[in-house]
Amino acid sequence: MKDAVSVLRFHTYSVDEMVYRRNYDFFSSEQEIELDFHLEAKAILSDENDKSIIILTCEIFSDDFEKNNVPFYLKTTVRGFFTCSEEVNIEDFQFHGMAILLPYVRSIITSFTAQSGINPIILPPINVYKVFGKSETE
Repeated sequence: MKDAVSVLRFHTYSVDEMVYRRNYDFFSSEQEIELDFHLEAKAILSDENDKSIIILTCEIFSDDFEKNNVPFYLKTTVRGFFTCSEEVNIEDFQFHGMAILLPYVRSIITSFTAQSGINPIILPPINVYKVFGKSETE
């Protein structure tokens, strides 16, 4: 079971940015709107490769939301702080760090939208393999 323990140790996270703009001209038809979101992750490793940061950004709908007849635009950026018990390459760190940080981002978005006067947005579970174009056997 020792092989299953990650070389990454997650310490904490902080919210760097939260942008929410509501579209009061939004017209809701009877059909459900497909949730359109985009994720972007950036990894930063220290020179000693022991301290590391993931910056994960999630945008829901696009910045030109008013033209697209969607109810709002939301962008949140979260920074996760990690240490590594051994050397790790930046691509693997970015991949695994995003997988660790993603549930926090999902929770922040759900909590925020629930208190914003709209139906809570619950991002679906995300396959980080597909986000980074990796196969699950890598």
